[in-house]
Amino acid sequence: MNLTATPTAPETASDRASAGSHAWLQALAHRIADSGIAAHETDIVRAERSLRCDGHCTLLLDILADTSQPAVARERAFGELLVEAATPSSRVMVAA
Repeated sequence: MNLTATPTAPETASDRASAGSHAWLQALAHRIADSGIAAHETDIVRAERSLRCDGHCTLLLDILADTSQPAVARERAFGELLVEAATPSSRVMVAA
């Protein structure tokens, strides 16, 4: 029996809000490195939706979300998105 705690997908409303946080994405990246992207599809869907809502690169998100793409392509897209998410945005928010 494995008693070590493993980060899992967010379960509460406040946790879901942090699904796109850099710390959560970093933890997901480590889990993907350990066991491959296919083992984390639920987390990938949550990350993809959060990053898409935040306005990140659509092409990379489309590759990440497409399970027919080779795992290496999806993992690379995730890595690029992780870098993009950590980079201060040049997007300008306009108040309504």
